Amino acid sequence: MSGRRGFPALRYGIALVLIGLVAFGPVLAAMAADAIATANGCSMADGADHTCLIGGLDLGPVLYFFYLLGWLTLITLPLGVIGLMVWGVVLVVHLVRYSTRKAS
Repeated sequence: MSGRRGFPALRYGIALVLIGLVAFGPVLAAMAADAIATANGCSMADGADHTCLIGGLDLGPVLYFFYLLGWLTLITLPLGVIGLMVWGVVLVVHLVRYSTRKAS
């Protein structure tokens, strides 16, 4: 065994997906809460939670919580952009080192 491994593209792909989920997760949760509420005839507003009966349960407060997670995007989106930049730099450095090591 030579000790050399292939380029870990899968790991970089998983890291990219995780960065995207952290960056866009709150807005996706807010969109899902709004879609669930709308599909069940409920209204969502930033001011207060409303009663939303789904399957005999009042899920209004839960949907309201996830709806308000959209505001968290103001923090997670810039963090995602920073993470994407760091990810890109690490990827380029790793690709350059991998290609020069493989060439020799």
